[in-house]
Amino acid sequence: MKSLFTFLLIILINHTILSQSDLTDLSKIKLCETKISDFGEPLTTVLVKELDECPNGITPLKIPGYQHKSGFTFSSYKNVIFQIHLADSTIYKIILNKEFKGYLTDGKYIDLSTLKAKDIKHKDSLYWFKEGCSEYLGLGYKNFKFHIKQDKSIPSENTINQELYSEKNIEIVTIQSNCYKRK
Repeated sequence: MKSLFTFLLIILINHTILSQSDLTDLSKIKLCETKISDFGEPLTTVLVKELDECPNGITPLKIPGYQHKSGFTFSSYKNVIFQIHLADSTIYKIILNKEFKGYLTDGKYIDLSTLKAKDIKHKDSLYWFKEGCSEYLGLGYKNFKFHIKQDKSIPSENTINQELYSEKNIEIVTIQSNCYKRK
């Protein structure tokens, strides 16, 4: 009986360790301080669809000095795209896709595959937003934005139907900082 318990405990510990190795930890990355070269591993350049881009391909607000429409990925950071400040290659924006599972830059754990708008717990500073002609809307707090694909079947008015969208899944998370404020 004791050996069966020990065997089951070993299986549980191994499962926990193996499942945690799939987690991505962004808590050591400091926006506007961490450089792309600090990763010390090969990178891949990828195209990025800017979330505030209009159907005609125009992005309403392009901030000079920041990378737009492309980013970098690393094999050790699954489901993450980094965009940089062009002057010094520091990271100013992190984009997490639907498969991201791990820790945000503030150390909080999320699993985007199951996260709904109602699950975001920063009620005191949480705000709803819609940016220009974007096909996304969402919730934000501090430098975090949780993006929800806009549902065309929900009537589009000047206000966001928070009750209906609270039940929707988060599709993308962006973490962004204005690096010009750092000096």
